[in-house]
Amino acid sequence: MAMTVFKQWLIRPATLADMTDAYPIHLACDVADYGTSFISYAGLQALWQSATVRLSTESWVVTTPAGRIVSYALTNYEAAAHGVISVYVPPALRSQGLGTHLLGLAEAQLTQTPGAIAECRVADANGAAQHVLARAGYVRQRGYVRMAIDLTRPAPDAILAQPTGQPPLVITPFLPGQDEAAVYRAHEAAFLDAYDHVPTTFAEWSAGHVANAGFDPGLCFVGRAEGEIAGLIMGWRRGANGWIGPVAVTRAYRGRGLALALVQRLFTAFSDEGITHVGLSVDAANRTGANRVYARAGMQPTQTYATYTKSAAVVNG
Repeated sequence: MAMTVFKQWLIRPATLADMTDAYPIHLACDVADYGTSFISYAGLQALWQSATVRLSTESWVVTTPAGRIVSYALTNYEAAAHGVISVYVPPALRSQGLGTHLLGLAEAQLTQTPGAIAECRVADANGAAQHVLARAGYVRQRGYVRMAIDLTRPAPDAILAQPTGQPPLVITPFLPGQDEAAVYRAHEAAFLDAYDHVPTTFAEWSAGHVANAGFDPGLCFVGRAEGEIAGLIMGWRRGANGWIGPVAVTRAYRGRGLALALVQRLFTAFSDEGITHVGLSVDAANRTGANRVYARAGMQPTQTYATYTKSAAVVNG
C-alpha cells in the first residue's frame, strides 16, 4: 500500500519498527475507554507478529508531516473470514473524522476476502465510536463485561474449590509438546455452543495461543478426568497485570466446580509471580454461568463493551 493523505495527516502501512510509538497510543485509548489497560508491550508485539495480522496490507499508522505517529489501526483475522478491526485514535484527536477514515480503509481491504465479516469492539463509554459504527452500518451484537480482582485482598470465597463428582477431576500444569492437540479439541468442544465462538483450525488456534510469543505454559492449567482433558484455563502477562484468556469446561464435566478451581489455581500462579491485578472479559449473557463463577472467585465488574458486526456484502453496499 502506498502512503495516502487525510487532512493534515499521512497514512501508511505499519511496520514492526512502529511498535515503540504505537504502544503508548494503544495504552492511552484503553485508559480513556476502560480506565486501565491489560496489554503489555510484548503482548502487542506478539499480536503484530502473529500470522493472523497482515501487517503489510491491513494495518495503518497515521503520522504528522514530521513523521510522528499519532494513531493506528489494524485487522486481526481471528478466523479465515472473520476480521476484527481495531482503530486507536487518542482522545485529543477524536471527533475529527480520523476514526471513520481508518475504519473505511480497513473495510476496503477486508472486502477482498470472500464472505468476510467485519467486527469491531467498542467500550460502552465511547459514545463517539458507537456513533461512527452506527453510521457505517454496523449492528450491535453482544455485550461483554470486563472483570478484575486485586489479589492482595482476600476473596469472599477464600477456600480453594475442589471439583466434585466422579470420575475424579485433577488440575495439572499444561504440558508443552504433549497437550496441544487435546487442549485444542477440548477448547473447541467447550465453546461450541458459545454465542461468539468462531470455529478455528488447529493451526489457527495454535497461532493465537500456544505458538503466540506471549504464551507462558506456567500460566496454563488443565483439568483431567482419567486422562481426558475436561477443562482448561490460560493466563497471560500484560505488563504488570495478568489477563485470563479462555476458561473452558467441556459439557460432560460442567456443574462440578472445575471452572472455579481452575480460576483459583491461576490466581495462585499469578500471585506467585508477583502479579496482583488480574482481569478478564466475559459475555454479559453467558449461558453457562461464567459470570457467577468469576464473581464467586472475587472478581468485580469494571467496564462494559460490545461487539458490532457488518458483512462484506454490506461493506460493498
